[in-house]
This record gives sequence, structure tokens and C-alpha cells, in this order.
Amino acid sequence: MVVDFVGKKSTFDLGRSLLGYGGRFLAVAPGVETTTVSASDLVDGGKSYLGVYSSTMADLARVIALAEAKRLTPVVTCKEPLANAASVLEDLRNGRIVGRAVLFPGPMDPN
Repeated sequence: MVVDFVGKKSTFDLGRSLLGYGGRFLAVAPGVETTTVSASDLVDGGKSYLGVYSSTMADLARVIALAEAKRLTPVVTCKEPLANAASVLEDLRNGRIVGRAVLFPGPMDPN
């Protein structure tokens, strides 16, 4: 999965080049530069290109203010090393995780 928070043609092209078989590309930032996705981009390797609704800058400012005031509490029910990503994804697909799953790189204490 590739998540593009920048919205530039260069980041779209880079993200597309990184997608593997069955990969998903999520565009979060609205971009103004034109890019193309061909039918073969969609069919070859079963790739998906999705646009994610993003809020306004005012919404983002409100969320940041809530987070800074410690009024947001994420519900993290699963913390695993990145090496366990496949099993975590399987658990998500099968409804065994409620809340957020967090993958962390390297020898980091997940607590």
C-alpha cells in the first residue's frame, strides 16, 4: 500500500512504481497536477487507485487542537513489529482487530 499525502505528479509516479501485485494507492492530498492511469495500470497486477476524502485545513487545525489538549484517545488494540505485517493484515481482514493496529519498525518497545 502506498499513501500519498503530497499530491504531486512526481509522488504519484513514485508511489505507482512501488506498488506490487494487488497493491493499493491511496491519494490523500488533493493535487492540481495532471497524471494518468491507464486500463493496464488497473488490470495488470490487480492494483487499486483510491481517493481518500480529506478535510479542510480548518478541520485539521481543530483536530490538532483536540490532540494537543489530549482530548483524543486512539483505541490501539494491536501493536506488532513490522515483520508481523502479514499476520496483522490477515487479522484485520478477518475482523479479529477492533480499533487501531500499529506496526512499528525495528527493535522498538511496542508498549
